Amino acid sequence: MSKKDYATWQEIQQEFPDYKASLGPWIDAAVVEYLDEEYVDIFPNANKQIAEFLKSESKAAVVRFAKQVPSSKSATGQNSTPMPTPKNLNLLG
Repeated sequence: MSKKDYATWQEIQQEFPDYKASLGPWIDAAVVEYLDEEYVDIFPNANKQIAEFLKSESKAAVVRFAKQVPSSKSATGQNSTPMPTPKNLNLLG
């Protein structure tokens, strides 16, 4: 995923030669929601990965898709890592 804004998919492909598709730009909460729905067992959970990425100086990061063991959801069923101020992100594949 990337914090950088791209004008075209060709611009993404120049920077990431293995690029196949992208989603976004989406606000961080939408990225978390998508990853949580599409990859139920993602570990570390999507909220944690996105929060860590947004705190970092990195402009791009790889989403990790390991199986989640055990569940990191709180008793309310919500991810427990607080999100920073919303940012737009691109999911690149």
